[in-house]
Amino acid sequence: MKVSVVVCTYTIELFQDTLACIGSLVNQDYVDKEMLLVMDRDEKLYQMFLDTIPDSVKILINERPGLSEARNLGIKNAEGDVIVFIDDDAVAEKSYLSNLTKNYEDEDVVGVGGKILPKRRPSYPEELYWIGGFTYKGFPEERSEVRNVLGCNMSFRREVFDKVGLFDTELGRVGRKLVTAEETEFSIRVLNTLPDSKIIYDPSAVVYHKVHEYRENLRYMLRRGYHEGISKAQIERGHTKDSNDKPLATEDKYLGYLIKNAIPERLKRASMGERVASNLKEVFMLISVIGSVGIGFVVGKLTVNTRTPKT
Repeated sequence: MKVSVVVCTYTIELFQDTLACIGSLVNQDYVDKEMLLVMDRDEKLYQMFLDTIPDSVKILINERPGLSEARNLGIKNAEGDVIVFIDDDAVAEKSYLSNLTKNYEDEDVVGVGGKILPKRRPSYPEELYWIGGFTYKGFPEERSEVRNVLGCNMSFRREVFDKVGLFDTELGRVGRKLVTAEETEFSIRVLNTLPDSKIIYDPSAVVYHKVHEYRENLRYMLRRGYHEGISKAQIERGHTKDSNDKPLATEDKYLGYLIKNAIPERLKRASMGERVASNLKEVFMLISVIGSVGIGFVVGKLTVNTRTPKT
């Protein structure tokens, strides 16, 4: 089974991180692979990559801004049976591709995602690790069938894109724009179009993702939460008529976990004198981000018309 690995990058600020990412992919114990680097047009950055990365890595220039556009360009140029996506600021364990692809021995499996660990511990609670693009507390801990994979570490069979289409270009980061969840929308679309198919989370397929300091700032966290709410409103509007009549059931379950477990547990520990300041700070973060997501969701519901994914 040939695997195409797509890495998308857009800024010279992440040049060294991207080199580390490519290096981890070159050194995989999985042999039958090709690597595609998709980058925004930047002549200086392009030359820097030409001078440093192996000739085996195919460089593609994305003329349209945005992560979804970049990933779609990678898909169109990929030759593999399975297309893997990993963020430019993440590095993969040596057995990453082997552990990821073994799941495709089951013909019903059309998508597989793996575990995303932070390179250092962020300053916010584990339940909010999605803010930094990591596997968060509340996500399955063992190999499981899931509704969606996480964008930093995901893969799909090539044939899925032929049947379902590409990533929604109205979702996904564009520079510092924080409207995301394109992988969630795509995963929902896959399961609605191919109802007998399965998407698998396999924690043995591990990547380590950079922790950006600016994403630990409360102002950023609130902005990220707000745009997450808008993104989920767009997804709900786009899939309300599908066979999956509750496209955000996973989010409902996660919200229930935060309200019934994560917050009360910290309040209980604080009341018993255990790490009082730390627990109360985390409660404040959780409530604040939940609130920002809720506001974004309401705004999204009021401003986003019923739509179909733009691919």
